[in-house]
Amino acid sequence: MQETICRSKSSEPRQFRHLRCGPEAKLQLTVQSKLDDLFPRTVKPVWTGGSVPLGAGIPDIVRVVYEPEVAAIAGADGTMLAVLAYLRTVGKARRDTISLRLCKSDRAIGLLLAAMEAASIVTEQNSSFVLEPKWRCVLPDVLCIEVKMADWRRALSQAARNRIFSNKSYIALPENVAARIRDEDIVRHLGIGLIAVSENDEVKIVRRPKSVRPRAWQYYYSLASMAAAEVI
Repeated sequence: MQETICRSKSSEPRQFRHLRCGPEAKLQLTVQSKLDDLFPRTVKPVWTGGSVPLGAGIPDIVRVVYEPEVAAIAGADGTMLAVLAYLRTVGKARRDTISLRLCKSDRAIGLLLAAMEAASIVTEQNSSFVLEPKWRCVLPDVLCIEVKMADWRRALSQAARNRIFSNKSYIALPENVAARIRDEDIVRHLGIGLIAVSENDEVKIVRRPKSVRPRAWQYYYSLASMAAAEVI
């Protein structure tokens, strides 16, 4: 039996996977439609994705503030993203070390580093390569939202995982569920933000999250590449 597919009519955010019609899909689309009210835009550009594939996870909503420089990695392949992530982790590395760690040929890495240097993404210092300062924080802010109708413990687990590549992580729940768990010890302990959605589609933040630093840099730069695809 073919499943009914529910599609958003809005061009924002970019929806990576179709949502199956149902209460949870409606909740997600409601939250997506109110993102600018929840998180007012800054002077920097913003990119938003729905059901974003990142490794083994698929965060329901991802919203990033990005620097215009991300345009330089539009269409970047996995090797470039891996180089970005590796240099962000170790600080600096020689070409041969990068080649060894990423299991790529020295020639391929040399050509890639030359292109990245020409694009002002990396610079060579004393035979080692480092990221240009802007590229260490090319996404000044990354937030994720997991949406659930009732299974808030699963939402918390997913939101906690999302913190490996985001600064702020939220769960969005119906208003009555959010009110019930707002003061749960585990919510406070994990530092996850809480968004409540009322029956008449009012959306509000009832608990702010703790801000953390991303540490899964491969996912971080994957998001930067996704945002780059939207830069005109």
